[in-house]
Amino acid sequence: MANSTYGTPASDMPLNPADEPEFYEKGYPSLAYFFSNNPRYLHLRRFSGLSIRLLLYRQCELVHLEKQLLGMDKSNISSIEGRRSRYHIDYAATLTDPHGSKFRNLVTDIRNRLKEYEEDLIRFEKLGLKGFDMAKVKVVQDWLDHPELGALILDGQDRDIWGTGAKPDGHALDIIQVVKESESSPASKYLQDGLSRWSSWTGKWLTLFSTWQMKKPDKHNWHIQSRSSFQGLSLTIGSVLTSVLVYGAIISLNFVSGKAFNIVVAILVPLLISLCGLGFVNQKSIATWSMLGT
Repeated sequence: MANSTYGTPASDMPLNPADEPEFYEKGYPSLAYFFSNNPRYLHLRRFSGLSIRLLLYRQCELVHLEKQLLGMDKSNISSIEGRRSRYHIDYAATLTDPHGSKFRNLVTDIRNRLKEYEEDLIRFEKLGLKGFDMAKVKVVQDWLDHPELGALILDGQDRDIWGTGAKPDGHALDIIQVVKESESSPASKYLQDGLSRWSSWTGKWLTLFSTWQMKKPDKHNWHIQSRSSFQGLSLTIGSVLTSVLVYGAIISLNFVSGKAFNIVVAILVPLLISLCGLGFVNQKSIATWSMLGT
């Protein structure tokens, strides 16, 4: 295989560079590698200020062209040149009339600018509905702060876009989570984001627990975490808590006497089960255990 003329010979590179993070130098290469393996953490600026400013410019241009078109309509109606007086009722006349090119050029200019304006409006609407996930931004901050991972790898004007661990709220205000995840339970989200932050600073046992699968660590101790595993773990915890609450209530009502106690149990247990359902989104297991309990 011929050597590359741009640097490292191609023959010295691995067959699948995406599987070899050590080939990604600190800076944009390693940051891109991190985001590519963990797209849920990808946050970028939407540049809302610039987008709105350009929309205002385009709007101003269209207002100017609109007035030009209306003014041309009035001048055409009173004109005796060619068929200009018919342009407002017969656009086809502009195609055959020698004087029609100016009018057509204006219409074409308006059409093109209006199309760009509408596309920008739709784009801004889509991006405007997106926000950022602070828990995931903090994971990025921890990664950038880690001495063996990011270690504040960027040194240009974009280095403060995500903020830092020392100043977590110092991120750009218009960052957005690019890859929108499907809804997950609050408990699953906490486990995923919380353990993701801790795993790079602690021992291998926590890293293994947070990834929920054995992976060969690279020199940066990067791990691709399984989101479905966190959801499964969350549902398991929720089901166990639900079963404990249901059978605990049954045992208490059967073996502990006292009207006041029974009233407290009858109110408190359903409330705790409801909170469990909100936190773990395990309504199916709640229904199952409730049926078994009755």
